[in-house]
Amino acid sequence: MHFRNDQWANYVRHKCDSRAQAAMHEHLTAGCGECLADERLWNEIYVSARRESDYFPPQDLVMYAMESFSPLRVRQSSLFSHFAELIFDSALQPLAPGIRTGEAGARMLLFRSGAIRVDMRMEHRCPNRMNVTGQILDMHVPEQIVEHAPISLVEGSRSLVRTFTNELGEFQLELPTNKDLSVAFEVEGRQVLIPLAVTDSMRWNASE
Repeated sequence: MHFRNDQWANYVRHKCDSRAQAAMHEHLTAGCGECLADERLWNEIYVSARRESDYFPPQDLVMYAMESFSPLRVRQSSLFSHFAELIFDSALQPLAPGIRTGEAGARMLLFRSGAIRVDMRMEHRCPNRMNVTGQILDMHVPEQIVEHAPISLVEGSRSLVRTFTNELGEFQLELPTNKDLSVAFEVEGRQVLIPLAVTDSMRWNASE
């Protein structure tokens, strides 16, 4: 007499009634090689299944990864979206004598929206690409750093690239120079847009 696989599965999990559990144990004690092999197999499966939870990543990291690949919806209503105000542009500052516009280097920009400040640096990587790095600060918090804020490069209402600020509130994006794009970020549930006006911004790096 041999026992079925479903019976051994219940046996190793101690799900059999006491009479069946005792009968199967007695059968193993009698030395049935086939059933001993079945019992070992199902016991290994049971132990492996119990260890499965040890390999689950932390839930907060799972949520962070899911958010990284989900598009940021750009709200069109003025009740929810705020345009940041440009308060400094290095392209508008007078150049030192002897330096042409094309030699001015990276363009430095500073935006604000309420207590939020966004410090950005724009520079060319190649003729058709531009690199944008920046830092988001909140003047209302002691350290002013806005970490893990979602950042998106958007075209209209479509999200092209999504990232997050690091522990210092910094971010980096690479964008094509042939599209009219904006940077969208969220702080405390409020979405702020920074139109990059890529086509116009190219003029700061053109030789006079």
